[in-house]
Amino acid sequence: MNDAPAPAHDLTVVLLAAGASRRMEGADKRFLPIARADGGGYWPLLCHTLALYRGLGLPVVVVTPPESTPIAHAIATHFPDDTAIRLIANPAPSDDQGESARIGLSHVPAAALIALVDHPLLRPAHVAALIAHAGESAIVIPRHNGARGHPVLLGAAHVRAIRAAPALTPRQHIAAMGHDILWLDSPDPAYTTDIDTPADADRLIPGWRHAGQP
Repeated sequence: MNDAPAPAHDLTVVLLAAGASRRMEGADKRFLPIARADGGGYWPLLCHTLALYRGLGLPVVVVTPPESTPIAHAIATHFPDDTAIRLIANPAPSDDQGESARIGLSHVPAAALIALVDHPLLRPAHVAALIAHAGESAIVIPRHNGARGHPVLLGAAHVRAIRAAPALTPRQHIAAMGHDILWLDSPDPAYTTDIDTPADADRLIPGWRHAGQP
């Protein structure tokens, strides 16, 4: 894919960053060191992901665990004075990302992109391909070889509906709105390639074990 800029939309990214990286054998995948595209050394995977969305001019709500000091420090270091990045804590994070998504969506004024920290292959053109199908009642989900991926785009009507139905998780709402789903089938694995284990990190971020703390 070419790194095409995304079109402008009233869209906020909800970046889910409250997880505990339980399968990473003690490593925190939010802080895996990854080389900066500008050649300026290494920075945390969290910041690599933030740079993708901020580079497209999209505001970002980062959903964090209750203790968010390391995340706040990393963002202040690499994105000083960027008021378009907001941190919102999930007071009781779990392996289920549904509550983090709901908390993030409660701070979104209109449409949203629900995104994960650990998709290092995503580029601006991948995001632009989703945004090209944005609409008030849109749900756009990328898919590769039958597997659903991220980020997921929710039109403003669905953001409002999720807020109004606290008994349903965002995923349950999406499943019930199948008639609004546009599956964006792609031959590119970037949408579905994530980091769950150290072996995934070895494959996707070569040298991370020796790069040091960014």
